[in-house]
Amino acid sequence: VFNKGTMEDILSSDDNKTWVMVSSAYPFLGSFDGQGHTISGAYLKLGSSGVQGLFGSLGKNAEIKNLNVINTVVSGPTEKDKNTLGTLASKISGDDANVTISNVTVHSTVKEAGYKTTWVGGIVGIISDAGTLTMKNCNFYGSVTTSGRSAGGILGAALNTKATVNILNCENHGAITANCDAGGLIGTSAVKILNVESSENLGTVKAPTCQGDLFGYQ
Repeated sequence: VFNKGTMEDILSSDDNKTWVMVSSAYPFLGSFDGQGHTISGAYLKLGSSGVQGLFGSLGKNAEIKNLNVINTVVSGPTEKDKNTLGTLASKISGDDANVTISNVTVHSTVKEAGYKTTWVGGIVGIISDAGTLTMKNCNFYGSVTTSGRSAGGILGAALNTKATVNILNCENHGAITANCDAGGLIGTSAVKILNVESSENLGTVKAPTCQGDLFGYQ
């Protein structure tokens, strides 16, 4: 437990203990097994790096599994306008990335604070290289909000026409809002292979341009 109280309590407090990203300068390449434990009350405030998440980025053969993240807040502000926010990980890095995220439940508020953060995801912000991302048995609760480009409950954006994304048995229960593209699973998708199985959106989705229960723009 990093900060006590609800997400609303953390958002309104000026006395939060902030989370320092794991692997902000270089991708995390290892395996993190939460063994069913819970991280609660983490406060992730975006600074000048352009990325924010419990892990800054995940790279080759990285794996995160068996973890609960609750009552967590991911927030701005920053002076940059091309940022990426995700509760678990900001981005998937490297053309050789083969990242697996499984058995993860996230209950968080992902919200910028006045700047147009571009890609925002409830669990992962973006995959922009030609790697592979597999998310299995992942659930998101809470809310994702951006006045920038894209928001998704499971993944904010998948933007590489050589990438592969697998979404398996995942659910979004959160409220997803973006200025352009919003989807219950993925906000914006432009990949070589997109495989979605046994997954659904049970939350609300709102965007002025492209919105959909599963995908905003594809």
